[in-house]
Amino acid sequence: DNLRHALGLWLSPTDGADVLIWVNAESVPLRCALPPGRWALEIDSSRDPIDTPPVDTTIEVPTQAVLVLVREDAA
Repeated sequence: DNLRHALGLWLSPTDGADVLIWVNAESVPLRCALPPGRWALEIDSSRDPIDTPPVDTTIEVPTQAVLVLVREDAA
């Protein structure tokens, strides 16, 4: 969508865990679908680190934030 100011990047190395990076430059949060699997939120630039349960279907990317998720299992 060329009207959005957001980027999702899925890194899938052959010898390590998959990583998702979401960058949201929008002034509103975005709800994003995740690839299959359980994902752990490792970095959320919009708040201090906290323990969060794994997510497996969608995630809300806060306004003007970067999220980094790591796959906990093989899909």
